[in-house]
This record gives sequence, C-alpha cells and structure tokens, in this order.
Amino acid sequence: MKNQVLTAAVVVAGLAFGSNKAMAQALPQSQQVIVNVDLKDAMGLFPGDGGTDLPTFEFNNADDYTHPHQKNKNKQLHVVSTENYKITVRAETPAFNSTESAATLPLNILTIAAKQSNGGSYQTDVTPTTVDQLIYTGGKATVGDDFDFNYTITPNQTMVEAPKELYNVTLTYTVAAE
Repeated sequence: MKNQVLTAAVVVAGLAFGSNKAMAQALPQSQQVIVNVDLKDAMGLFPGDGGTDLPTFEFNNADDYTHPHQKNKNKQLHVVSTENYKITVRAETPAFNSTESAATLPLNILTIAAKQSNGGSYQTDVTPTTVDQLIYTGGKATVGDDFDFNYTITPNQTMVEAPKELYNVTLTYTVAAE
C-alpha cells in the first residue's frame, strides 16, 4: 500500500511539473490590425507669407495721374491641392466704393496678373468684374505653391474728376479643379 501511495504521489508530482513545463513553452500568439488611409480630394487657398500687405495706391500729385502704377505682392496666396487646379478672381462689388461718400470708381482702372512665386512669368492681365475671371491656369497637384500678384492701376479721366477720397474693392480669389 505504501508503494501505491508513493507511486500515486510520483505520478501527481510528474503531472504538476509536466503541466508547468508545457505552459512555459506556449506558442506565441499574434493579432493583425488594419490601418486605413482614406484620401479625399482637397483644395485650399491661404494667405501667403506676403498676403497681409494690401496693395494700396496713392495719387499725391499731378505726375501720379499721368502714368500707370504697379504693386507687386510676392507670395500673396498659397495653394494646396490634391488635383490640378486653376485660380479665378472676382470683385464683390461692381465698382471701387468710396469709404467717405457714395462716390465710385470703375473697376476697369485695375488689372491683375498672377504667377507662381518659384518662377515663370505673369499670365494674362485680368480686369476684375463681379463674375469669376480666370487669372491662373495650369496648376498641378501640390502640397504648396505660392503665388505672386501684380496689381496695376491706370489713371483715367474719371479718377481726375472723382472726389479725392479713399476707394476700395474686395477681391475674392478661388481655387478650383481644372
């Protein structure tokens, strides 16, 4: 009987030690995780490094009324686009409006041209109207293109006769798929 109890004790001890050894040699477990990247078309038009400096034209003397005035605004706008794009411009009002009276100046005294800041030449001059005018075409998908703008005011008889006040117009630039 002692033999049977001793044998049973050895078997139980063997099972206990054997099961611990089996746990220590468990196979590695793996779990896979899927990471999604969902890309959507996106376009953005932002003020560039030079975008906060507004083009202001001053006509202070007789000579100022005899020739065109130009203001170049480097890096005025910054474009981000996942597809080819174009830029349009439109005036929010049909004329320059006085900030002091009901006087107006015609939009046709102003022309604007645009180019990429990293080179190239200005594209065709555009006279803004209240309808979108194409000012830049041929933009390629990009993580960032800067644009320079050339503003030109050509004096005319209306400016000579108009009240001598500050006039302004709001221009809206839009980037769209080409």
